[in-house]
Parts: sequence; C-alpha cells; structure tokens
Amino acid sequence: MAVAWAGATTGGAAGWLLGVKGGRSLLTAPGPLLPLRLTLIARGDRFYERYGPVAVLFTPSWVAGIHHMRWSRFLPVNAVSALIWALAFGVGAYLLGPSISDIAANTGLAGRLLLGALLVLAAVVVAWRRIHRSA
Repeated sequence: MAVAWAGATTGGAAGWLLGVKGGRSLLTAPGPLLPLRLTLIARGDRFYERYGPVAVLFTPSWVAGIHHMRWSRFLPVNAVSALIWALAFGVGAYLLGPSISDIAANTGLAGRLLLGALLVLAAVVVAWRRIHRSA
C-alpha cells in the first residue's frame, strides 16, 4: 500500500503541475464555447477559493492546477487524499477481492489470448504512430 500511496501522491502532483503549466491557457484559447469556458473557469476559481482543500478530495488534481491552487495548500491535501485512496483500495481488495493468483488461474487460455492480442495491438499502434510521425 505504500507504493500505491506514493504513486497516487506523485500522480496527483504531476496532474496539478500540468494544470498549473498549461490547463488554463488551453481552456482560455479561442475556439468553440469560449464564453462558456470562461464562465466555468470563473465559477471554479470562486469554488477553489472557498473550498480548496476539500475540493482536492473530490476533483481531479489537474483541476486544482487550472485554478492555481498554491502548492503549499495542494500537496498536503493531495498526500492525505492519496492515502485515503490507497487504503480504501488496498484494504478493500484484501478483504473483498480475490488474489491476483486466483484471477490468473481462472483466466486460462482465453485470458492469455486476450493479453497477447492487447500486446500485439499496442505494438501495432506504436509502430503506426512512429511511421506517421516521421512522415
């Protein structure tokens, strides 16, 4: 669960950083529905000013970045939120779910074929993107 917490904390911080660096400029760029987007940003700014730490628990981390939540407020709440997430999923999976070995044993040939097909599909997509990127 420590690894899950560390990963969730890091992912949250990365999402917040993406929101800070490029989220608002992306949403305020000219294009369809610009007046609506600007209105929603203004509402979100007021929401984060009033409920910032609580909002982090219920919204994606990049949204906090878009609304310029200070890192000194975001990071501690993000760490607590990640801990709650890791504990909920870790303890829930331990108490309620089958172990990964049980799942692997039950998938049999069909599961291995599906996994192989997904790997082949991923390889084809990567190759296709490389060919079209260099063209």
